[in-house]
Amino acid sequence: YIQKNPCKRISKIKEDIKFKRFYNDMEIETMRDCCETKKEKALIDLLCCTGMRVSEVSNLKISDINWENRTILVHGKGNKDRLVPFTVRCKKHLQEYIEERGIYLSNYLFCSNRKTINQRKISKSTIQLIVKRIGKRANLKDITVHCFRRWLASDLNRKGMDASLIQGILGHTSFTTTQKHYLDNSIDKMHYTYNLLVS
Repeated sequence: YIQKNPCKRISKIKEDIKFKRFYNDMEIETMRDCCETKKEKALIDLLCCTGMRVSEVSNLKISDINWENRTILVHGKGNKDRLVPFTVRCKKHLQEYIEERGIYLSNYLFCSNRKTINQRKISKSTIQLIVKRIGKRANLKDITVHCFRRWLASDLNRKGMDASLIQGILGHTSFTTTQKHYLDNSIDKMHYTYNLLVS
């Protein structure tokens, strides 16, 4: 084994700084308005107020939801669990969806009627397909589950939430990830601060 890293003296490659698309409040509300079923409403509201990853939504069980405290036990990357709050509106739409589909249909929150009882978990690709379908109705291109995650972080940042709390909600191990990909481009916050200070 060599004791020194031979690449240590080589300078790092400079990364291009590219602006990432952040959807605004009007676009998010338009997607909510374009939902046609209770399942779609429940899914979009859940994504908007929790910023969950598509894999986390797919694996979410009804037993992970604390209705009284309005929190969800999210099983994230690397087997790391976290508690994420959700809104009253989200609670209403989730409960309406569960009542419509039947509570005993599956242990998983979002499920498929086509699969057997032990395999009724909705797939990640199906979730992305539902989101893209809603985005198409709203005339918004390239909508993915991740867009809602980015919007939530930007919205919380704009409203003054501590960055470490946003990191906790998103489930990032490193604060650098939160700051670099989710907080630096909060244009709304920049406009708000600018208008506040400049007369």
